[in-house]
Amino acid sequence: MGGALYRGNCASCHGTDGEGSIGVSLASPTFLAVASDAFLRDTIAHGRPNTAMPAWPDLTAKELSDIL
Repeated sequence: MGGALYRGNCASCHGTDGEGSIGVSLASPTFLAVASDAFLRDTIAHGRPNTAMPAWPDLTAKELSDIL
């Protein structure tokens, strides 16, 4: 389910394979080394002010876990 959610909600900014575009590269080893699951979950749910990252408040806890 996470793949479908990613493709429908995230890929347009983060790229089909997480390579980045408008959004940061989610496949970057440097990014992954510092971005905890809690940070990513908070970012998805609440967005990041002053960036292109919107909030996705309607995603359930299960959907957030599936995306992560």
